[in-house]
Amino acid sequence: MTAELSTMINVNGGALVWVWRGLGELPGVINAANGLATSILDLSIYPNLIVSYLPFTLGALPSYLCKVLIVALVTSVNVLGLEAVSTVSVCLLVISMGVFFVEIPYAIFHFQSASWTKTPANIDWALLSSVLLWANTGYDSLGTFAGEVHTPSKTYPRGIALTLIANSSAYIGPVVLSYILLPSCNLWENDGFLQAAEKTSYAVAVWMTVAASLSNVGKLNAGVATTSRLMWAMGAKIQEDGVSMRTLPSMFGKLSPRFGTPTTALFVQFIVASIFCQFDFSTIVQVEMLLNCLCLGFEFAAFMRLRYTEPDTPRPFLVSGGMAGAWFITIIKSIVVVFTVVSIVWRRPMAFLGMIVFNCFVITTYTIRRFYRKKYRGELTRSSSSLRHAILGAA
Repeated sequence: MTAELSTMINVNGGALVWVWRGLGELPGVINAANGLATSILDLSIYPNLIVSYLPFTLGALPSYLCKVLIVALVTSVNVLGLEAVSTVSVCLLVISMGVFFVEIPYAIFHFQSASWTKTPANIDWALLSSVLLWANTGYDSLGTFAGEVHTPSKTYPRGIALTLIANSSAYIGPVVLSYILLPSCNLWENDGFLQAAEKTSYAVAVWMTVAASLSNVGKLNAGVATTSRLMWAMGAKIQEDGVSMRTLPSMFGKLSPRFGTPTTALFVQFIVASIFCQFDFSTIVQVEMLLNCLCLGFEFAAFMRLRYTEPDTPRPFLVSGGMAGAWFITIIKSIVVVFTVVSIVWRRPMAFLGMIVFNCFVITTYTIRRFYRKKYRGELTRSSSSLRHAILGAA
């Protein structure tokens, strides 16, 4: 879906542009607000994970300051541009994944087939589904910088395919290896990978600590890049059929003359992420996934509607299988989204209530803003008409 829409609508903005074009202004505004909230909450998760892997325990204030410092360093890298972001991300990937290759010989001698039939007594489906969705989504955010990608018709399909392989391998491989070393469901907490590494050697355990931290730094690095460009798109003068899609002040739509990066957006998201990173992982990820599920619903609807309303628009990349293929992937994704929402609402109804309140605020703000915008335009039109009549009368 991302490859098709990013090559069809080849501008920065991603889902912001897709939903606005496919569903209209109000769904576009709601999607933009929820997408921005989701992205910023996502940035607040990674500092928590990084600090949790430190080999020592920090107090409340030092821990918070450490999280803020991490966000500040990653923001600084993003100011330099996407080339710097990609270079840093590749280096972090090599370092963070290398430790699991070292664990392979240890895992071979620790393998016990009986441990793979055990399941936890109590499963928190709300948290599990939220974490799984959080860990395996984000492909749509690749569309936020579609305007900066060279030959997108080739780059997007290849890049997304490689990302899918890398993402799946990066989760399945380490989990399998680490569970072989630590074959007990009850011992798997936030530091499960570290406990598994401690079964091998001290050096591997130290490397695991560094790798786990750097892996999350890499994800934070990519997240800052995509979120800042989403904020830029919400403040830029992007238009579809003469209709402006700006939902943030115009200052967010400015780029650095030196690096071509959205420095204002980067600074503001740094401030907001620094505030939210004080909350714990499970709370943030479940609230984020509720908002994200709403955004995904809008994206799926826009994707299908554009298939019907703009069938002749050039699509350098097209989801295979025709309309049936498009419906198939949309239905499968929708089932996952609905299950996630139901499980979270069942266990944490207050999070759902918070999402409802947030969106009521967004809709109310949109309605008031639209009312005054129409009123201002009407007064401006009447003033222009009166001035024209006065000039003609004087003549």
